[in-house]
Amino acid sequence: MLSNVPTIDAIVNCEWHSDQALRRLTLATKQDGKWLITSPEPVGDPSTLLGRVRERVGNESRLLVGLAFPIGVPLAYARRVGISNFRDWAVQLGNGAWRRFFKMNQSLSELNFHQPIGSGCLGEQGFPQMLRRLGIAEWQDAWRLCDPKYGTVGTERCLFWPVCPQSAGRSVISGWRDLLIPRIATGNPGIGLWHKGCVPSLDRLE
Repeated sequence: MLSNVPTIDAIVNCEWHSDQALRRLTLATKQDGKWLITSPEPVGDPSTLLGRVRERVGNESRLLVGLAFPIGVPLAYARRVGISNFRDWAVQLGNGAWRRFFKMNQSLSELNFHQPIGSGCLGEQGFPQMLRRLGIAEWQDAWRLCDPKYGTVGTERCLFWPVCPQSAGRSVISGWRDLLIPRIATGNPGIGLWHKGCVPSLDRLE
């Protein structure tokens, strides 16, 4: 895979977790045509992560960062709330109508399009009831289009159902809120976003 993107100078892989103390990163840098890989180290403060990595690899380096949390939302949900551009929508989260987006709701009555994240407190039938509250008619529509081919079919992988520490929902809360959105909000045009399995064209950052 990396042979298709030879212009990359450095790669960071971050194992994400809802518990900050358990997050680890590995840095690979290219020197004299060979990749040198560091031992795993703590991720540290997510709000300064990319800046710290930049200092280590240099501002001119082409940096690829792998983050173990999903980017994007299910198509059915995006259509319901009118999301046409992830970046433009994401910077609104935590403010205005979206101020409670990251809240883990303890009852079905709290769930709505702007506050969609459920919790294990909703019980065994909570998941299908949550989908109905969000206007998602079919079970498979609760996942992003890129998810099924990777075998992401368990409820713990649904963005809106953070029932365990390893769930996608919990990683979205911390990853989007503390790292991704503040970085997008800077308006830096040199930052591209891709979901897993997509090899980026580094000459066309999205």
